[in-house]
Order: sequence, then C-alpha cells, then structure tokens
Amino acid sequence: MLVSSSTAALVDDELRDLGEHRLKDLSAPERIYQAGSDEFPPLRTLYQTNLPVPSTPFLGREEELASVRELLAQDEIRLLTLTGPGGTGKTRLALQAASSAADCYPDGVWWVSLAPLRDPQLVLPAAARALGAQASLEAHVGDRRMLVLFDNFEHVIEAGPALTTLLSSCPGLDVLVTSRALLHLSGEHEYAVPPLRPEEGVDLFSARARAVRQDFVPDDAVRKLCRRLDDLPLPLELAAARTKVLSPGEILERIDRRLPLLTGGARDLPERQRTLEATIQWSYELLSEHEQVLVRRLAVFAGGCTADAAEEVAAAELDTLQSLVENSLLRYGAGRYWMLATIREFAADRVEQSGEAGAVRRLHTEYFVDLVDSAGLTLEPEGDQDYEPIRVELDNIRAALDWGLEGDPVLALRLAAALDGFWAVTAPDEGMRRLEALLRRAPDAPLELRARGYRAFGSSANPAGDDAGAEHAYEQSLDAYRRLGDDRGTAAILLRLGMSAFYRGDLDRGFELGGECLELSRAIGFRAPEAQALSLLGEVEWARGNLAAGSDLIEQSAILAGEIGFPWWRARSLRKLVDCLLELDRPDDAAAAARESLMLIHSMHDRQMTVFTLARLARLAAESGFEHRAGVIWGAIEAEEKRGRMGAWAKERDRLGAPVLAHAGPAFERGREEGALLELDEVVELALEEKALGASAHVEPAEVS
Repeated sequence: MLVSSSTAALVDDELRDLGEHRLKDLSAPERIYQAGSDEFPPLRTLYQTNLPVPSTPFLGREEELASVRELLAQDEIRLLTLTGPGGTGKTRLALQAASSAADCYPDGVWWVSLAPLRDPQLVLPAAARALGAQASLEAHVGDRRMLVLFDNFEHVIEAGPALTTLLSSCPGLDVLVTSRALLHLSGEHEYAVPPLRPEEGVDLFSARARAVRQDFVPDDAVRKLCRRLDDLPLPLELAAARTKVLSPGEILERIDRRLPLLTGGARDLPERQRTLEATIQWSYELLSEHEQVLVRRLAVFAGGCTADAAEEVAAAELDTLQSLVENSLLRYGAGRYWMLATIREFAADRVEQSGEAGAVRRLHTEYFVDLVDSAGLTLEPEGDQDYEPIRVELDNIRAALDWGLEGDPVLALRLAAALDGFWAVTAPDEGMRRLEALLRRAPDAPLELRARGYRAFGSSANPAGDDAGAEHAYEQSLDAYRRLGDDRGTAAILLRLGMSAFYRGDLDRGFELGGECLELSRAIGFRAPEAQALSLLGEVEWARGNLAAGSDLIEQSAILAGEIGFPWWRARSLRKLVDCLLELDRPDDAAAAARESLMLIHSMHDRQMTVFTLARLARLAAESGFEHRAGVIWGAIEAEEKRGRMGAWAKERDRLGAPVLAHAGPAFERGREEGALLELDEVVELALEEKALGASAHVEPAEVS
C-alpha cells in the first residue's frame, strides 16, 4: 500500500518514506510513502530518466498517444519519427509517449534536446552527455533495453546515418525522433502528427486562458478562433495568453485581419506552417517595442540562459522577461529562460533583419569569454577551477564559437584558448578541430593570443594521441612567449616541451627543460608549473635508475599540487607515485595513492586518465593475490578502450598491462569476462573499495621548499 505525502499527513500508522518518484500520470515528482514495515520490491517508476517535467497538463491526444505507444511496442519498429511543422505539439506528444512507455524500457527513457545544436558531429556526444555516458554512446547503451528521444532533429539532419549505426550496434535500443522532415533512413517509420481535434483545441485554449483569467468561459468565438488557427497547439497557446486583455472575439477579429496579409507572401509553405508563422508574427507585433527588441536578442542564446546572461547580453529587465513568459513567447524553469525552437527561429530571423545581429552575438560571445575566463581552466591554474558552469553552458559556448569563426575569429580564439583544460580533459578531438580552424582564420591575432592558442591546441593534441602535432604547437607557442618576454607563458611551455622530450625517450633534453622550468617558475612564483617540473624531474630520475630521488621528487609534486588546488596534476603525480611505491615494495601506500588519484580524476570526467589509474589498481589487485578482482578491472579497461579513441592509452597499454596479465589464470579470465560487461562508473566504484588492496597511507599536502 502506497500513499502520497498529503495522505501520509493524515495517517497515524507506521509509514516508510520512499522519497520522490516520477509517476507516469503526474506532471511533477511526488513523495511516496509505504504502509507497514515489510520489505517490498522497488517501485517501478520513472527513476531512470531525464525527461523534462511539463509545466502544464497534457490535454487530449488520446488516440495519437495510443497510436505512438502501439508503434513503439512493435519489435520491427526501432526508429519512429514524429513529423509535422513547428508548433504542432510533436515534442509534447513524444514526451508523453516516452513517459507512458517507461514500463517497457527497464534501463530508462531519455531525452536529448537537439534544438541548440547546428553541428551534426555533436549529436551523439550530446546524447552521451544526456545519458551520463563516460564513453561513446554505443558503448554506454550496449545491450540495454532503453528508449532515447531525439528532439528537433531537423536542425542536424545530416547526423541521421549515425542513428542507423547506433541502432545496429545496440539491439535493445529504440529511438524516437521529432523532426519537421523525415530523416530518410532505412528502417525509419513515420508518424505525421495531426492538428488537435476541434474539441481538443477548445479544451487547450480554455485551459491556457484560465491560467491568466480564472473566470474564463469558452464561447462560440473560441471555437471559430481554434478553427482559424488550424487547431495547432502553439498558435492556440499564443492566442490564449492574450485573453487577459482581449476577448476571444477581439482576438479572432485581429487574427482574421492579419492572417491573409501575413500568409500571402509565402505560398510555397504549407497552409499550417503559414498559419503558425502568422500567429507568431501577430503575437510578436502585440508586444511593446522594448519587448520585441528583447525577443529578438534572446534568440542568440542556444540552450537557454540565466537572468544574469539575459541582462548582460540582451539588456533584459526582469519585468520584461516575466511579460514574455506570460505571453508564451518565453519559457522559464530550473533557473533558466528558453524559447521553443519555432519561436527562436522566428526571433533569429528578426534579429538578422534588425541589423543588430552582429552586435548582439558579439556581446553573447564576450559574455561567455568572461565566464570561461573565470572558470580558470588552464592546465597551469593560478586559482580554483570550476568545470561545472562550462558543462551547463556548453551549447551557448559552441554557438559563440560557431559565430566567431566567421564573425570575429580573434574573439572566438580567446574563447577556445581559455577552454584549454576543458578540451584536454573532456573533448580533445573537438578542441583540436576548433583551435586549428581558429588559428588558421586569425593569422593577425595578437601574438599573446596566438601563443595561448597554440598552447591549448597542444593540450588537446596530447590526449588525442597526436604527440608530434602537440610538440610542434608548443614550439610555436614558446617562440611567441619568448618574443613577448612572458616568463609565465615560457615556464608553462618549457614544461610541456620537456614532457614531450621525455616521452620521446630523450631523457637529457627532458631533464634540461624541466630544470629550466623549475628554476624560472620558482623565480617568478608560478607554482603550478613548479609542481609539474618536480614531477618531470622525478620521472627522469626514476627512468635513469635513481629510484629514491625520483620517488621523492614525484611525491613533492603531488604535495605541492594539493597545496595550491591543482587537482588534475595531483591526480597525475599520485598515479606516477604508485609506480614508484610498487617498485619500492610499499603496496599499501601505493593502494592509497591510487585510490585518491582515481577519485580525483574520475570526478573531472577524464575518461582516459581514469583508465590509466584503473590499470594501476588492477596490478595492485593481481599482485596482492586477488586475480578475479584484477580480471574484472582489466576486462572493464579493455571494454572501455573499444568504446572510443584513447590515443595516449594505446601507447602505454602494453607496459601497464604486462604486470597484470602475468597473473592471468582461470580466476582472472572469469573476472575479465565479467568486467567486459561493466560501465566505467561501476568498475570505478569496485576499484575504490579498500578490501584486498591494503590501505591507508595518504600523501598530505605540506610545505615544500
């Protein structure tokens, strides 16, 4: 027996709080309580989902909903596309259908909004991000039984073939798409979303009108108005928002005057699409001039914006934002404002026609340059680093970079270069692609900016596996920094070139450059490259056979990195320290260092470096006599390698794998098979357990002279 929170408040019997659950027929999460103290199976609710919670009830569409559910239930239909012009309610129908079909998908139903995207290459990464995948989408889905809803696919329709590949690799996956046009893929099934039925149109209009006028009663004018607007949901919502100041008859009179005029010049468009465009135009023209300006300017945001961003970029005022929300031209939720794709498209056309598009997009780009600068995402940080705002605003950042490539390559290069550490940790291939294009388009950029650009390109090239490209970029960066007399930039690049030389096997050159970096960094008080140089010198000493000296220098690097708040480098130094401690026969200390390194690097979503650390923990397990556990970790590593490009790992796999595979036996092989079925998050949780690896030494930050 389950009860809601309102009922629980009236009951004296023992109740168990089961927390908040998404239920199929409710528009918001509900807190649920269980009567009695017995144990029951877990609730089957929408707990595995990111479906947005609608702000208004789902009205009508019973037949359409049943039809879509029936199509999804057919085994032979794995790609279903809901088509129709913007404003017909495709998204709302798809969300409701996905929600109501949740029982058929034990591994969840997931929503991927494509409206902010313009680059087809970003569709699958966007889906992977929505599903919380740490690797490729194909690898994350695997054999799982799930439904993924791709919303607004018409913007990136060239990505359609990627869905075919995804479906062929993932036998338990079904895909639901909303699009204004078919994707024209093999196996695709179309469902053309019709307008509302007349009675449904009246119900929708009336419900939205009562939101602004509680005493609203529909009359014959409402029925005529719904017919005039083709019973399309979005035009009805826009018109209903005006019942606060106009009667349905007055709205109908104005609509009748405007529609023939506004649709007459677009005979090549379907009638419904002309009706929609005209209704948005009518609603737009009823706004004050100040409100119209704001609608146009807000179109530059991809994926919505905060109130602060709207104020800075579009000169928005809270009263005006609220007015646009009340008039259904803007949505608000979870602290962000956004537009439906159709309205944003309309507004984007108007901002281009206004002649201020370039100025507003420049303000938009400058805003996100400042945001990224404040996140401190260089690989030589001088303060706290914060990756979360970048993940939240990634659609806007990409939109700014896309505009800047043509509109202002120098400004866009500032933005891309400031994402130095973000590209390296989360998207090295994209970082290389964007930085290469911008460096080519901005040959006259200030020398300091080009130096940072080459530095950032190298940061992405290394984890992407292009060490030669990285070293070439670093040399160009070093030349620029020396011409500028910039000691801080010079110190950073000396370190990176020293690392490149070391990994090429040139120990003498690596030691020389590391020493130069350490001396210069200490002279100017630049502690991040100082910590990095200590590690480089330690690795060279270790490679030369000076084990105690090498271990000590690497430990100093880890301590200093922790002291100055440089978690990425602390994780790396601890990882290198694990190798030293194992050779020095200190497995307990090695296990503690490996676990801390894994926690740090995995929290930064650095998939490749997570694998490097897991390899050390697999070795620790194997050498401690826990072959099955080592096999599980190694099997998961091998599965992860198959999921995506890991250029740096490919070069180190054999070296790191040899001491693990030396313990291969029946128990190891059984674990290896089990590990191949695990996701990265699952094996990280397993590897962080202290049992079987000893514990508890911990390298504490301390003063380092």
